[in-house]
Amino acid sequence: MRRTFITLGLLVIATAGTAAGQSEPETASPVARIAFLDLDRTSSESVLGNNLRVRLEAFQSERATELEERDQALQAEEQRLRDAGSVLSEDVRLELSRNIEKFRIDRQRFLEDVQADYVGLQQQVEQEFQLRLAPAVQRVAEQNALGFVFVRPNAIILWADAAFDITDDVILELDRANND
Repeated sequence: MRRTFITLGLLVIATAGTAAGQSEPETASPVARIAFLDLDRTSSESVLGNNLRVRLEAFQSERATELEERDQALQAEEQRLRDAGSVLSEDVRLELSRNIEKFRIDRQRFLEDVQADYVGLQQQVEQEFQLRLAPAVQRVAEQNALGFVFVRPNAIILWADAAFDITDDVILELDRANND
């Protein structure tokens, strides 16, 4: 009985060895070529990124000017109340105080509207940048036969060799596409 199990065991091992020797040839796994893209640099150095940033800065500048004009008007009304407060009748002083309060409320609403508009414009600009960035990254990745492109600084990359940085190529591709 013991001999039967030993013989059976050897037969199984021999068969397995023969089957392993006759297995299909292994295909080589593709080499995973990777690179990274510095998104902050791409945004700050590309023509597209600079154009979009100028749009945001122009919006901020225009609204800051409007806010300053409103603040000056409010200060003028407050100064008028202080200077002529003792000379004015109670009704006129009360009306002027109401106008000042209305100025303050309007200023606060304006500020809230500007903030909401800025967030909306910022999201629109970011979306436009992303939409135009994706094809540029794809073209550079295909030209360099890359399997993966990581985004820096958002991706968790503890260290990266600068030789794998495709940021300059993507900036050139973005600028080329921006000129078309």
